[in-house]
Amino acid sequence: MKTTWIFNFIEQRMFHSLAGWRNKPSHLIADKLHHQRWRRLAGTVLLGLGLSSSGTALAVSPDVVISQVYGGGGNSGAIYTNDFIELHNSGASAVSLNGWSVQYASASGTSWQVTNLGNVTLQPGQYYLVQEAAGSGGTTPLSAPDISGSIAMSASNGKVALVTTTTALACGGTCATDASVRDYIGYGTATNYEGSGAAPGLSNTTADLRASNGCTDTDDNSADFTSGAPNPRNTAVTVYLCSAPVINGLCGPADGQTFTSAPTTDLCAAGTPSAVSGTGPWTWTCDGSNGGTNASCSANLATGGPFTIFHMNDVHARVTPHKWIINQHSSTNFGFEDVGGAAYLAGELMSLTTAHPTRVP
Repeated sequence: MKTTWIFNFIEQRMFHSLAGWRNKPSHLIADKLHHQRWRRLAGTVLLGLGLSSSGTALAVSPDVVISQVYGGGGNSGAIYTNDFIELHNSGASAVSLNGWSVQYASASGTSWQVTNLGNVTLQPGQYYLVQEAAGSGGTTPLSAPDISGSIAMSASNGKVALVTTTTALACGGTCATDASVRDYIGYGTATNYEGSGAAPGLSNTTADLRASNGCTDTDDNSADFTSGAPNPRNTAVTVYLCSAPVINGLCGPADGQTFTSAPTTDLCAAGTPSAVSGTGPWTWTCDGSNGGTNASCSANLATGGPFTIFHMNDVHARVTPHKWIINQHSSTNFGFEDVGGAAYLAGELMSLTTAHPTRVP
């Protein structure tokens, strides 16, 4: 509505300016229409609205993008039996595709066909393969597509949208700026696309592939996609990270444990361990990266005991067990039970060190 009003405004200004030109030759009127003053007026107003005078549009995706489209599946000379659309998570965080869809329309069409995506979370660098309709030819089925649809895509020209709903687009033939469109590609002779031009046309033996294994996204289909042999990738293939993932620091098994000396292993379950400080208790951090958080960890110094000792009871002439709690083996301030001759035996037992816990010196 806003765009229509602006063009009406421009047309009215042009009409009034041309009022005295009604009887002039057509080529002079054309020159007047192309005068720099009018081009500048139109361009200024459109740029003020965030539009492009070429009529192209952008669908900005911070993470999941359309990384490959192929419409020649099952056609004469094709290797693969099915058309397909491939997605790639080029972001640094996991993204849920639940409630999303991929949609297709012909090069100049306004009716969109829908394939719903599954309830899956796409990890950073992970691909997602959407199988579409099969033809009567081809020699190789797609290997383990993540989900299947029934859209028969054009082998040469068309439009594909990644949409954050499962409702068919109602924006006609210019959907790249629709609020629900996450990413968009027009290929071949498509009348709508991102940026300065459409991606290359497809064939029975070629697909359009996003550059850098799906990482290049300048919001210009003609620059971001190149024609090449189809290479379908699903969630099971090796991930291709476009940016380093966010890592939050997480303490390891040593956290909260007791040791006789500073721990050196199992410090962090995630992140990078700092130097261990202190003489017991000890502290360290597990440092996150790429914007991740740090975790604070600690361990305690071990103390002796409890130990069970035995001594001869002078009165009852029998071996009696006693449990003693000893502070640290380096301490010299021990207390002994005073029961006659048994005190000597207890003293000897108490002098045991951690190096010889089973014999009397």
